[in-house]
Amino acid sequence: MRFTLASLLAGSVAVLAVPNINLGFLGFPSGGKFIAWEAGLSEKDACANYVTITGSDGGPAPPRCGTEFTLDGNTGLSLACLSDGSTVTGVNQDGAQVESCSPVSDEGTACTQGVELTQAYACVV
Repeated sequence: MRFTLASLLAGSVAVLAVPNINLGFLGFPSGGKFIAWEAGLSEKDACANYVTITGSDGGPAPPRCGTEFTLDGNTGLSLACLSDGSTVTGVNQDGAQVESCSPVSDEGTACTQGVELTQAYACVV
């Protein structure tokens, strides 16, 4: 049996596919935070399985665009936005767009007493 270098490398290199990502807000009486979660999760499950996307100042306020985050082992993710700095248009990985995002209308899901998750964007490959 003959193996080429390309076939050996193809079998040994694991590439993580970026999952479809939902973006939204986790709100509580004292404020809230902008979060990301894997689209395959229900909103109830997302209440406990999310990553916080901080602003460039390290806090919850915009601009969040360009600030790196990691989700499900995928590193180098960041949000792409319109020039207004707050409207999300996509998800980048290492500077290249890997998903497009669309705004969604969501009534919100109660996570716990006083804590609500509201989806703002759905992002897909």
